[in-house]
Amino acid sequence: MAKIKNKEKTLARESFIKILYQHILSKNDINQIREDFIENRIYDREYLDDLCIFFVDKHREIEKIMKEIIKSPLSSLTIIDRCILSLSLIEFTYVNDLSRNVIINEAILLSKKYSSEDSYKFINKVLDRVK
Repeated sequence: MAKIKNKEKTLARESFIKILYQHILSKNDINQIREDFIENRIYDREYLDDLCIFFVDKHREIEKIMKEIIKSPLSSLTIIDRCILSLSLIEFTYVNDLSRNVIINEAILLSKKYSSEDSYKFINKVLDRVK
C-alpha cells in the first residue's frame, strides 16, 4: 500500500512541475491552472494542492533561496529546471515528513524525464548546497 501512496505522491510532484511550468510561461494564475489541470493517472491531489498553496504563499522566499544556491540569476535556468528546483525547495523548507535523500532523488528523476540530458547533474549539485 505504501508503494502506491509513494507513486501517487511522485505523480503529484510531476503534476506540480507541469502546472508551475504553465504558470511561468503564461503568467496565468497558478490556482486557475491547477483547477483546469487534467491528469488521468491517480495522484495525491491533496499533496498537489499543498505544493501549489506553498508556492503561491512562499514563492518570493523560494526564489530568494534559489538565487542564493545557484549563485546566478533565475533567468539563467531553464524553466523546467527552475520548476524542479522550486518543487525541491518547497519540500525541503515546508514539508516535514520527507527525507533529504527522497527529495533529491525525486528531483533527479524528474530532471532525467523532463529536462536536458545532463540537467540531473546540475540539479543534484545545486540541491546538495541546500542546508
